[in-house]
Amino acid sequence: MPVLLEAVDGGLTPPITADAHQVRRILVAFDGSPGAWAALERAIEIAVAQSALLTIAAVVPEPRLYVGFGPFALPYAPDTLRRDAEREMLRLLAAARDEVPANVSLTTQLLVGRPAKVLGTGEPIRELLPV
Repeated sequence: MPVLLEAVDGGLTPPITADAHQVRRILVAFDGSPGAWAALERAIEIAVAQSALLTIAAVVPEPRLYVGFGPFALPYAPDTLRRDAEREMLRLLAAARDEVPANVSLTTQLLVGRPAKVLGTGEPIRELLPV
């Protein structure tokens, strides 16, 4: 479930409200789901109202291989699966970016790894792909 998070002193604090205090930066974890679109809409409202910087981040999980017994082979290599997932997330990020008004300062990030690790715990991001 997407949640709006605010970056505070290098960490993230959930969830924010526009009335609590001046919001300077907003991070929306985006996966293209209806909840992510709703979170983006709310984040845009806050960013417009408070001139906050908006970051939309999507995470591509590492492909997992399931190995079975017998003469079965996977039709795709892990790199191919990852590239396909990255391509789809880039498409979704582009659609999300198109919804943000021009007067909002916006960055987008495509991250690779486990979403909880790269977005929520402050652990290092393994890879940052330019968007």
